[in-house]
Amino acid sequence: MSNKALIVVDLQREFVGYNHDFVEKIIGLAKTWPTQDVFWMVYQNAHDSLFIRHLGWDECIHSPESSLIRAKGLEQHNIVEHHSYSFPLETIIQWQGKYKDVVLCGADTDACLLATAFNLWDYKIRPIILADYCLSSDGDEFHLPALKIMKRQFGEKSVLYGSYTAQDFLG
Repeated sequence: MSNKALIVVDLQREFVGYNHDFVEKIIGLAKTWPTQDVFWMVYQNAHDSLFIRHLGWDECIHSPESSLIRAKGLEQHNIVEHHSYSFPLETIIQWQGKYKDVVLCGADTDACLLATAFNLWDYKIRPIILADYCLSSDGDEFHLPALKIMKRQFGEKSVLYGSYTAQDFLG
């Protein structure tokens, strides 16, 4: 078992649209990783959520746009539904001692990915953000400042640019 996991954050049409190249890049990375250490976050909104009550955002309530984008030839077993910005805290707490580092990719850099990175950090798990494997649904205006915040908060070496496979992290 590796001491690093890969979290793919919200690879859903609502967030990544029909950006085929981006989706294929993420799936290509996930295919190189041990299946048991890949976790697929899927956001599901709820009728009583703060997203609806305070932001007026009522998307992702069990619609096709909120479903995980499936990949041919890739087992996507560890699907983790979340109803807030972050990966569920109870799972992060269980990971203490199991994973030393967690590699993050997906969408939205300025929302769910950022919140998950902070929660991992707070529970002594180092987030590694793959900048070229992340995006914000509202574009670089939000994506780039979020990366800048993560560099400041987690260290320059925690935000990586370029192309990667699991071998780059698992040795």
